[in-house]
Amino acid sequence: MTASATTPLHADATVRTLPLRTAPLPGESLDSWLEVIAARYGVTLREIYESMGFEAPFTRLGLYVNRQLTDAEVAAVATASGCTPQQVRGMTLSRYSTVVGIDDTGRFTGAGPWGRVFGSRFCPSCLAATGGSWLLRWRLMWTFACLRHRCLLADRCPHCGAVQRYGYRAGNSVVHPGRCANPVVGTPHTWRPPCDADLTQAPVLVLPAEHPALVAQTTVDRLIDCDVAEFGLYVDHPQPPVAVLADIRALGNAIVHAVNIDDLNTVVAADLAGEYQATMLPQEAKFPVLHGRLKGFISNPAPAVRTAVVATAAFNILKCSTIDAAADALAALNVDQRQLQRDIPVKDRPSGSASPVLRAVSTASRGVQLSAVDQLRCRIGTPLPGRPARNTTRVDRRCGAIPALLWPAFAQIMCPPGPSQRHPRLALSAALHLVGTTTTIADAVAALGNATTTGTVSSVLRRLKRAPEWSGIRSVLIRLADYLDNFPPPIDYQRRRQLDYTAFLPDEEWARTARANFTTPKGAVIARGFLRERITGSPSIPMPVPREAESTAAHILSFCERLTPELLDALDEYALNFLAGQGITDEPVWWEPPHHVFAGVALPGIDIDTIDTVALHEMVCGRRITIAEAANNLGITSDAVRCVLERQPALRGPIRKRGRPRSTRRKEHRVTRHREHRFAHRGTSYGRAVTTFPRRRLVDLYAEQRQSLRCLAAQADVSTSTIEKLMGDYGIPVRKHGKIQIDRKWFHTQHVEQGRSLGELCRELGVSRTGLSTWAKRNGIPVRRLERHPVVELRANRRIPRFLKPALAGVGGWERLQRFADIVRYPSFGIAARELRLHSGCLSVQVQRLERDLGGRLVDRGHNRRPMRVTPFGKKVRQAVMRLAAAGGP
Repeated sequence: MTASATTPLHADATVRTLPLRTAPLPGESLDSWLEVIAARYGVTLREIYESMGFEAPFTRLGLYVNRQLTDAEVAAVATASGCTPQQVRGMTLSRYSTVVGIDDTGRFTGAGPWGRVFGSRFCPSCLAATGGSWLLRWRLMWTFACLRHRCLLADRCPHCGAVQRYGYRAGNSVVHPGRCANPVVGTPHTWRPPCDADLTQAPVLVLPAEHPALVAQTTVDRLIDCDVAEFGLYVDHPQPPVAVLADIRALGNAIVHAVNIDDLNTVVAADLAGEYQATMLPQEAKFPVLHGRLKGFISNPAPAVRTAVVATAAFNILKCSTIDAAADALAALNVDQRQLQRDIPVKDRPSGSASPVLRAVSTASRGVQLSAVDQLRCRIGTPLPGRPARNTTRVDRRCGAIPALLWPAFAQIMCPPGPSQRHPRLALSAALHLVGTTTTIADAVAALGNATTTGTVSSVLRRLKRAPEWSGIRSVLIRLADYLDNFPPPIDYQRRRQLDYTAFLPDEEWARTARANFTTPKGAVIARGFLRERITGSPSIPMPVPREAESTAAHILSFCERLTPELLDALDEYALNFLAGQGITDEPVWWEPPHHVFAGVALPGIDIDTIDTVALHEMVCGRRITIAEAANNLGITSDAVRCVLERQPALRGPIRKRGRPRSTRRKEHRVTRHREHRFAHRGTSYGRAVTTFPRRRLVDLYAEQRQSLRCLAAQADVSTSTIEKLMGDYGIPVRKHGKIQIDRKWFHTQHVEQGRSLGELCRELGVSRTGLSTWAKRNGIPVRRLERHPVVELRANRRIPRFLKPALAGVGGWERLQRFADIVRYPSFGIAARELRLHSGCLSVQVQRLERDLGGRLVDRGHNRRPMRVTPFGKKVRQAVMRLAAAGGP
């Protein structure tokens, strides 16, 4: 124990136990107990101190005897009185060292709110009941009422008006417990007799049971005796008792300073307000004998009624169960609100300033009056709002966590439906930088790459604040900022904004990617802008959009109409390769926070998770209507449609021809069959070519097997120009047209011996019929003419089924029918061609010719490991051909 500043003990003093023992009352102070002992023995306090081993002079003894004693002093008092050391220490202010704010030497540190102690209040009824014993708790500024007698404590002598026990006298006079020990005013300084007025007659304000002041005193007593405050606001937000006492002092003082004295009864009970108005008159006016003697806090401390008013006014606010309820109660007070907010201390000071809980109440009470920017900075609407603290680390971290364009799903649900959300998305991203920070709008805009302006951000936030759902919008922004702080996103948007995009998605790469994924390879600038926005989160065209770039910007927004799942995957794959080339290998192409961030909040916008995606895909693909038309049909905005299509692109369907609708039923039926046919072949002719000919297969057929473009086009049911375009994308050189170069022996075998027609060979070799016929005659090979059955003979021949006669009427019809009967024995055209030693393209062409002549589908082509299947009509044709062949042919 550090040595105290009290009077030292005699070095060789022997302390004996007093013959008459007097037990201290519960809660009694040490000086009061020593006075009672002296009165019982009929001696002076000086003699009591000397018997305990204390050494004169005793002028400073009174300042420390009630604060802190050394171990030796405690042992001396305990030995003389027969009490335990713990009892002796419990009668000093060291028992309340945290609240009072004293160190080991007994000096005040100023660390306790209202901790400095001079003098003592008293309860006249308690003095009368105990014979003049003074409680230690009466010395605390926080004790202003007696719970036993339900009254305010008295502060002064009813006769001389002086504060009690702020000066301590250990002289030669006998003490009189329960009477005023202050000297009579006007007597010489050498020796002044005591006032000796009966303090039990001091007037006090008696309070009814359950009076707010008594409830406040009960709460304060519990705070002083406990380790953690748990009442009202502090149940959900526990604070140390000293912090809560600092809140009571700060809030109560601010309310008293801000209220008009005549309106005090609107803040506290009327009897307490009346007592305050009467007591706070100048003390010289009530006690003329004190004129010129009031020199500050020591001789003129705050009266008990002021502490009662302060504590009661503060307790009425702090007893609320939630921050919002307390804020509403504070805002409803009939006081000068500006003065009130200015007087609540928010900066740290030694004796304790407002805790985070009180700061939250103060901030929340001004929530409606604050601008949208300040509400975000102060985190209004959260469990513990407060003024923002400067935190450069958090600000720097958010620069990389927030894209310039807020994630579309969040913008959709937070913003009221409107024609465009381009500006709101930029403004909301800037607003995320403001949450809980001191960042200005200009700094937030600069951190996002100056994608928007400060005026735009301010305008958007003002407009959102006027919305009835502003509290929900604000809540989601704060939730989202907290989520990004606690769970940093996997993408560093600041780094992506600074990448070099000079060689990003060249025109050739886009054309190759588009054609490989069934999309027209046009609009490279549009695709480049879309993909750049996707990976950077920033607009590819700065806002506001220049007039000359308005068309490009509009096409970028509508690019989602062209997206398919395959195309989006291909673009993402290119983006990953691009990022890897820039040294970024650990980030996804695109990311979005989870939607549970805005779950359960009332918001004015559209939740894209509730949109019928299947119906939307059917509209934009099946019926090929515009985004605006689809949005109107679904009752949502165009931006919401774009958001869904960018997240879940639609499968490519048939292309509807623009123009006036068909009027006749036959034409409508023809259009319907055309659409079904196109849909069965996955949309565009280019797509069918890609599906039919992967690169490796096309190289084998064209370069190795020397099949012609016409033959390849027939196999995929596309034009030769489509095959040429596909070969260009694959990097396969197209053979130049020139002199016919054919192996004579091969041609003789195919045409003369195997009976293949001249037209069939022309299609396989990619030459004209006239040119091939001329070449054959020049090389001495007879050109075989296929037999053609006249129509008259076919009609007269009853052995031939009627449905076969259209196929037999053409040149080579019977040969084609026989070959069809052979083809269907194999699972695919390729296997049939290999077994029959023919080209699969020729077989496919022959089957198509038969289907056209007979007017029905004979086989369903196999693809994706599914074997070729013969249709019921094809089975009927094959059986008829086999019966006709068994009968000797037509």
